[in-house]
Amino acid sequence: MKQSCLFGAMCAAAIGLVMSTAVNAVVIHESATLGPTGVTFGFGIGDPTFLGSRFSITDTVSVDHVGGHLVRIEGNEGDNIFAAIISLNSSTALPTGSPFSTSELMASTIFPIPSLSNDVLTPLSVTLAPGDYALIFGSDLFGANGTGAMPNNNSDISGSASYFRWNGDVWLNGGFDSTRFVVTGTVVPIPAAVWLFGSGLLGLVGMARRKRAA
Repeated sequence: MKQSCLFGAMCAAAIGLVMSTAVNAVVIHESATLGPTGVTFGFGIGDPTFLGSRFSITDTVSVDHVGGHLVRIEGNEGDNIFAAIISLNSSTALPTGSPFSTSELMASTIFPIPSLSNDVLTPLSVTLAPGDYALIFGSDLFGANGTGAMPNNNSDISGSASYFRWNGDVWLNGGFDSTRFVVTGTVVPIPAAVWLFGSGLLGLVGMARRKRAA
């Protein structure tokens, strides 16, 4: 009876440790910390310019929102832009499509942006395997028909700010900075140490049972 209780307690501890590895929604990518909002200037988004920010992940991620510091340019047809997540061939690569290929496009959505800049998040659901990706904002695709801008009064985060752009013909590195792109989601890593811990518990229980039987 005591052995069964010990086994149950040890298993419960192992299960609890595995469950504790689940992480609630966190920031997956943040290119810059937020600067002053309520401004009306920035690097343009629309026909023909798209702006993008690269990011890399080492665990499987369930993305739930994307966004950044954005503002609408008044006097245009619409108030929405698109957000797209694409896969990249490396952490420094540019998209392979013109502008996108079906193989690299992971998910997209359109959403309205404010007439005075603000830190905007919009729902976007996609599961990403470990690898290299980019978040891109633009217009005149996926039903988006507005024109916007990304204020450049933010503070780039070292190691996280990796920008590129579409000029209507080709993808180019850089050309802008101090813009805020954000991706949030849920990461559920299962470290090897957890499995080793669980395997070790089962091994100890097995040894105890064999000793008892002997």
